[in-house]
Amino acid sequence: MTSQIESSQRIQLCSLYVLQLLVENTADFPVPLAADQRFLAPVLDWLESRDYVTMQDHCYVPTSRGQDVLSHFLQRYQRFLAEMDVYCAVDLAEGEFAFSSYEQFPTQPAWESFLAQDRWADVRIAMCEWKGKDPVEAVFVNFIEQGTFGLERNGWDYESFLGKVWEEIAQVAYGAVRLQDLAYEADGAFISATQVAQDIYAQGQEVRSA
Repeated sequence: MTSQIESSQRIQLCSLYVLQLLVENTADFPVPLAADQRFLAPVLDWLESRDYVTMQDHCYVPTSRGQDVLSHFLQRYQRFLAEMDVYCAVDLAEGEFAFSSYEQFPTQPAWESFLAQDRWADVRIAMCEWKGKDPVEAVFVNFIEQGTFGLERNGWDYESFLGKVWEEIAQVAYGAVRLQDLAYEADGAFISATQVAQDIYAQGQEVRSA
């Protein structure tokens, strides 16, 4: 699965996470890098080559340009992911959204049990593609928000930055319902994926605003 996500994209997205650590002052990156951070050299090189970080007092520090790029990226995707939440559980056969029944479940376990029903399809990736977003980027940001990407309690780990975590990201991004999967035939007429996505999006926004 990792091979489906180019190394260049992994480095670029990982660099945004490292930049976030620098901006939030939650990690230090000395020059030269510490032994357990050396696998991040291509990431820091990528950031430095674009003037997103610079060297100061033998450490990497974010530039104003880097802070602006990070802020724009995170704001854009956080808004987008919030908009997409309603599409995590859709009954495509009945045109029903799980979130339309949210108020009927006063406890989290009851709500999670409802979401676990087989009839629900997660169409967030399909809607992401319809909106012209990169599914990998969307899943990556979601992983950051869930705390499943990057720095762990035990410290630096290659697999959590540039290794196996990308297999998980690829599995979510490419293993979900895709835009082309939404197309179907009814009464001899072909209904395009775009038409279906437009309808799903409109219904989902009605549920969100209800």
